[in-house]
Amino acid sequence: MSSISELSCAIKAAKSCETIISTSFRKSMAYEKKSAQEVVTKVDFACENVIKKILKKSFPDYGFVGEETSPELLENGCFWIVDPIDGTTNFLHGLPCFVVSICLIKNNEPVIGVIFDPIHGELFSTEKGKGAFLNKTNAFVSKTPDLADCIIQFNSAYNHRSEAGALIQKFGDKVRDPQMGRSTALQMADICCGRSDAFIKIEAKIFDLLAGILLIKEAGGKITTFEGKEFKLFKDKNIVASNGKIHEALLNELK
Repeated sequence: MSSISELSCAIKAAKSCETIISTSFRKSMAYEKKSAQEVVTKVDFACENVIKKILKKSFPDYGFVGEETSPELLENGCFWIVDPIDGTTNFLHGLPCFVVSICLIKNNEPVIGVIFDPIHGELFSTEKGKGAFLNKTNAFVSKTPDLADCIIQFNSAYNHRSEAGALIQKFGDKVRDPQMGRSTALQMADICCGRSDAFIKIEAKIFDLLAGILLIKEAGGKITTFEGKEFKLFKDKNIVASNGKIHEALLNELK
């Protein structure tokens, strides 16, 4: 048995990237294209490697699925899912809107979630059934009851931007402020601590979502598909997350 808890290990792994990222941020560096718009840098690989080393040292029997390396899925049903830099484009362009995201999956459910913002020193963490935290303070979703007073964050896969733009246009003046630009995991962290009220994403990748899903649920929020059905991990792509109070109004606008 490991001498360190799963949550503590995930936090340690996420924070281990702080120096790697901060010493490289806003410095010129080469990058590779994973697709027409998606990029990856040497910092992504360096962070993923150090995260994997820490997690595997304490929990060698757990699988590891990183966004930048080959997956290691083991038969015991426990595995880490890691996005070493969620928001690499922001990182590459010097925009401080990216995070490290780590989630532990057991029996197809997230049980540990950690999102770490290395630039602002903010750590969002949760363990299933034990609430959500921003650093060492309990985190809760907002209590905003009306769409007109809400900040709603939008996002999409790179090849679905026009659809995201259409959604923003649809919500338009019905909300206080529709926003884009922050990374997916950071947008979800914003909801879990009440900084924004809802998040809508088209064609989301599971790497970006898992830690945030657990954080939002533990902070008292609600998550569904666009149709209002239970969001099924590893299957559904379009996600709506909110403080719960405005959820039905969001779904009505999405019809």
